[in-house]
Amino acid sequence: LLCLCFKMADKLSPAQVEEYKHVFAHFDKEGKGSISAKDLSILMKALGEDMKDSEVQAMCSGASIDVNSFIQNREDKWAKEQSGEEVKEAFRVFDAAGDGKIAVEELRRLMTTMGDVMNNQEVEQMIQDAAQGQSIDYCQFVDKMKRKT
Repeated sequence: LLCLCFKMADKLSPAQVEEYKHVFAHFDKEGKGSISAKDLSILMKALGEDMKDSEVQAMCSGASIDVNSFIQNREDKWAKEQSGEEVKEAFRVFDAAGDGKIAVEELRRLMTTMGDVMNNQEVEQMIQDAAQGQSIDYCQFVDKMKRKT
């Protein structure tokens, strides 16, 4: 969860765009500037995204996708990630009351046992920065982390 908070930037870097173009070109065997939905599905799996057929079809216009549309899709995904929405969605899973807050003890447990595990000192600093009593408003917390980067 937290690792996403600290990696926020406005858009893909030129190097990232070039890397996506390079990956796309690898699947564009005929050099047409487009790939089939089937190849897009394989490409997305290679990028670590196991998408449903309906999601792949939604990315394609017709039976294929061109490199510009693919790059735009990656830009859109990056923007969503960087907005903090994905981090907030991850926190929502642990928001039992649905009130936009997570208990300090629950956050402490999550940060010391799941994903990129943090040490106690790191967790305590994060809690000190974010806690409002015995809970943390995770939307405010994520927005605060965005402003720090």
